[in-house]
Amino acid sequence: MNCSFHFQLLPLPKGQKPSLERYKWEISILQLQDGVTDLTTPAQLTQLISQLREYQQDCVKQGWHKTEAVAVSPLSVCLQKLCMEYIERFHTQRRSKMSGVLDAELWKASEVGAEFQCLVDESLRTGRLRNVQAPDRSAGGEALMVDDTSFVVVSSALVFTKILADYCECFAALPEFAADILSRVVELLKGFNSRCCQLILGAGALQLVGLKTISVRNLALASRSLQLIIHFVPLVAHEAELSLREDQKHLLRHFKQVLTDYGDHIGEITSKLVSVIDHHTLSCLNNWEVSSSVPSPSFQQICRQMQKFHNGLAGIIPDEQIKALFETVHEHFKGNLKLHLARIGISPHDSLKYGFVSQDYAFYAQSLRA
Repeated sequence: MNCSFHFQLLPLPKGQKPSLERYKWEISILQLQDGVTDLTTPAQLTQLISQLREYQQDCVKQGWHKTEAVAVSPLSVCLQKLCMEYIERFHTQRRSKMSGVLDAELWKASEVGAEFQCLVDESLRTGRLRNVQAPDRSAGGEALMVDDTSFVVVSSALVFTKILADYCECFAALPEFAADILSRVVELLKGFNSRCCQLILGAGALQLVGLKTISVRNLALASRSLQLIIHFVPLVAHEAELSLREDQKHLLRHFKQVLTDYGDHIGEITSKLVSVIDHHTLSCLNNWEVSSSVPSPSFQQICRQMQKFHNGLAGIIPDEQIKALFETVHEHFKGNLKLHLARIGISPHDSLKYGFVSQDYAFYAQSLRA
């Protein structure tokens, strides 16, 4: 804190003792001279600012100190500087925390601590995202429940929800600085999305935490974690809207862009999942020998790969999303099978071989339905 205050209080009349309130204001000034610490919460900073403004007004009323208009007074200028320095430090700390948890992420399903479930439950009850303390002896769970929807996610996504709650508290505590807070929380939201993309789609986690491969389960967890953050973005945007002036509300468009970016990234993960199973089925088709041995080894292997793929998604991705994903996978497989048959010269006119193909396909279809 570079700002310092040197208020010269007028001497009290002889025999008059300083009031308790005057001592309180002097203590507040000393607190501000020392600066806020890294542990200061937005609410604590707001309380200090409120006390100092009361002090400023009290000085004028009591004749202890003459000051300029509030908007241009040295105290107001310094409070402005104090708040901006605090917001920047607040942001730097949380950006560093977010980067740290993402870079250490093992991309495994995380146990959900009670404090995270309490945060979600409170947000559903109040429509406001806030950090809340979990009751003593509250048990965690394997999934975060949002209404009746289950989210199995990685630990960094859970930590990030608490970081977003920090920013919501900052909006409420420092509404005059809502535009500055908004730009920083949007930066963080974009950073979380892009870093997830680098680590999973860009395979950065292979080198960073020693994963041997980016598995279907890793991809599913990344997708579901981003879907969880999408759920909270409107709550953050609402908090910003409550604090922004009318001429600043055009800034809310940045949250819409964030939602678009997250949706695009989830779509890219879905495409990657489809490409993973496409690779396996194409490999099996290339080794397929059409014969009377039905089901053929290649189609048995295709069905095993489909089952393995489903197992990687199950318990993470909701059933309706898995169904939609398999519909896409199935359409791709039919197209690849048709191309392969054309390439090896098998058509309905070759009734014997086409009959073997039909039996293999029937085995595949039955396995897929199961």
